[in-house]
Amino acid sequence: MKLILVTGCILALTCSLSAQNFWQEINNGLTVHDVRGIAVGDSGYLFAATESGVFRSYDHGDTWAHLPNSGSITVQSIAYFDNALYAGTEHGMYLSIDHGVHWAAVNTGFPDTLVLSIAVNASGHVLAGTDLGGLFRSTNYGSSWTKLTNGLASDDIAALAINSQGVIYAGSDGNGMFRSTDDGDSWRALNYGMTAPLVRAIGINANDSVFVGENTDGMFRLLNADTTWVPIDSGLAFTFMASIGVQNNGTIYAGTSGGGVYRSTNNGNSWAAVNSGLTDLIIDAIAFDSDGYIY
Repeated sequence: MKLILVTGCILALTCSLSAQNFWQEINNGLTVHDVRGIAVGDSGYLFAATESGVFRSYDHGDTWAHLPNSGSITVQSIAYFDNALYAGTEHGMYLSIDHGVHWAAVNTGFPDTLVLSIAVNASGHVLAGTDLGGLFRSTNYGSSWTKLTNGLASDDIAALAINSQGVIYAGSDGNGMFRSTDDGDSWRALNYGMTAPLVRAIGINANDSVFVGENTDGMFRLLNADTTWVPIDSGLAFTFMASIGVQNNGTIYAGTSGGGVYRSTNNGNSWAAVNSGLTDLIIDAIAFDSDGYIY
């Protein structure tokens, strides 16, 4: 199970769209348009993290409703796993077990700071990366948290992802990439071949290939038994990356901070822009649901 925290505009692709527009705007009821993250739940639920709490849709984003119990607090990151909805806010972590109707603060051992990224592994262990507060793990649905520090030379964790074998990848804002093979107990730096230490997004495909988007230097793919990064920027005319989404069929979507969305169907070897229909080219979040919609 891989969950990547990402952040920005909500977008959707439907089979009925004309050839002229790849994307369709779906903001009916979404009164706050600064969307920081997207989570896909079960039973058709879709959740949007915004600067004024969480919005929910049950019809592929055609209509949205604000979840009043999420308040007006800024929600920067959001993730859903096994009926648990986690929201990373400007004041720590919150949990809902009823699709966002009710929320509870789950901050025992957690700092009062902005949560930038969330990931959940197959055992339900939750990782939360913060803005200058460090990386934390909970093994009991957020009831308590432990700060992870062994070998992790950064307290600013902007992106998280977990592969099918439970290997955790953490991207920092200033110290590059780190990897853990023991549920976060220890870490090692993973920066050989990278040209900038500012990681904004991580994506992992079904074969456990790892893709990273840097703040200014485009996309990279991990090679050589998880030791070396290589740039994969062919066709990528805009290299300020913000988000990554990988479909089950291996297609990669890369969101940028001003250049819209790029798509690769060959493991990142080449990219093409897919921006028809977009009214905003800052793409801070990408997600997919089981019906084939892209958001």
